[in-house]
Amino acid sequence: MPGLAVASRHGLAQDGRALGLQDLHSWRGVALGADARIQVAHGEAGEGLEILRQCQVEIETIEALFSLHRGDSTISRLNAEGIVTNVPESFLDLLRVSKHLHAATSGYFDPSVQPLWQVYAATVKPDSADEKNLRDKILECQGRIGLHHVEVTADSAILRKSGMALTMNGIAQGYLTDRIVALLRAGGIRTALVETGETYGLGNHPTERKWRLGVPDPKAPTQVTRVVSLEDRAVATSAPSGTVFDRAGRFHHLFNPHTGRCASQYSSVTVAAPSAAVADALSTAFSAMPRNLVLDTVKALPGVGIHMVGTDGTITESGAI
Repeated sequence: MPGLAVASRHGLAQDGRALGLQDLHSWRGVALGADARIQVAHGEAGEGLEILRQCQVEIETIEALFSLHRGDSTISRLNAEGIVTNVPESFLDLLRVSKHLHAATSGYFDPSVQPLWQVYAATVKPDSADEKNLRDKILECQGRIGLHHVEVTADSAILRKSGMALTMNGIAQGYLTDRIVALLRAGGIRTALVETGETYGLGNHPTERKWRLGVPDPKAPTQVTRVVSLEDRAVATSAPSGTVFDRAGRFHHLFNPHTGRCASQYSSVTVAAPSAAVADALSTAFSAMPRNLVLDTVKALPGVGIHMVGTDGTITESGAI
């Protein structure tokens, strides 16, 4: 992890004054295909900007591992060749974390659903879908889905089924967020908001207010159904409307890996957790899970909370939300 200049600590600038709005330094850009913003509070403008520059380097590092839009990324090479060796530890680390969350969610979090994405993208048209053909193709690719077919060794990753492919889109943005938060902590930053696909609030806002995040109402995006307080924790939201294959929104990116069908019971699922990677993965998994299984899973995971909006508008909350 790159080193950072030591930042102002305990909410004070180096000259002893309290940090204020004038000490917030921001960067905006794109990270793993999503609009991104990082705000850090630092009493020295030059050091604050250097910290943001190092965050951008971290973004580039993670994109080189997990971006499916880059043919030379580690994950693209794994999907093309079925094996990658001598890869960075962070790539293997996220695969191990994914396997743990796969088990914790009864297989509902499963990065091996990439073949399903390819089927839907090729088969569903904006205004129509040959549903029999779609069902047949889903059935044909089901044998290539299952994270237990992915082997992770000390320095390599192997896809044990021909035609398998992974997408880390359900966890990589959260993982990137965690990496940036760790980088900021290592440099002494105590106040920051990291929005790199998923959101993490480090400490509180410089004005002593808490960082807060409004959860958009799926049916009225300018309104919110919940305001979540962020103090050293992350929030992630998954919604079918995030990426759709048809104009009606019947076919979208949130798949049930056990059936190959698109999840259909929630309009949005929001998860709060101590880790952005965990929040990211769970919001993806919970979107397809039966409600009772979601509630049981939340009880078993310390520090996790949920806010789910059903397609009928019913709101379910549980845990540390």
